[in-house]
Amino acid sequence: MKCFCLHQALLVATFVLSGLLLMPGPGRGADGVGDAPSATPLRSGGLVTFLTAAGEPIISIAIEIPQDRAARLRGLMHRRHLPEGMGMLFMYDREQQRSFWMKNTYIPLDMIFIDSSGEIVGIAEKTQPLSEQSYPSQVPARYVVEVNAGFCATHGIKIGGLVDLSQIQV
Repeated sequence: MKCFCLHQALLVATFVLSGLLLMPGPGRGADGVGDAPSATPLRSGGLVTFLTAAGEPIISIAIEIPQDRAARLRGLMHRRHLPEGMGMLFMYDREQQRSFWMKNTYIPLDMIFIDSSGEIVGIAEKTQPLSEQSYPSQVPARYVVEVNAGFCATHGIKIGGLVDLSQIQV
């Protein structure tokens, strides 16, 4: 178990560093290159750990957190790449039905809807890039994690599973 945890920690640290290099900065667009309209204000937000329904750890990922409403609305729009082992966490003050779309989003995503208790209450898998189709949660959610498409299938992330948000940096 210690070997797995150390390996996982090193892997996540590598992803965090690579993600920070790809994050928008002054004069760079949301995909990290060129001049795009107003780069998304983001910050590294720590780790999110996905667990089985029984509470057994599956995988941890490094996350970015949009810092204001405009950044939440923009999300991963205009990006061309999301490093493996990274995602974006959207946090809200209360639970309610959430709905996301893929307008101006080039990366196919899995969207994971999470309630206040940390239970996964919905998943939209392999969303269609550049689509205006709505991907709603079927039940109220307080958090949404976006990851590369196929993440849920690859790692066995399912409705009813749990998410540990105790390592996020708010």
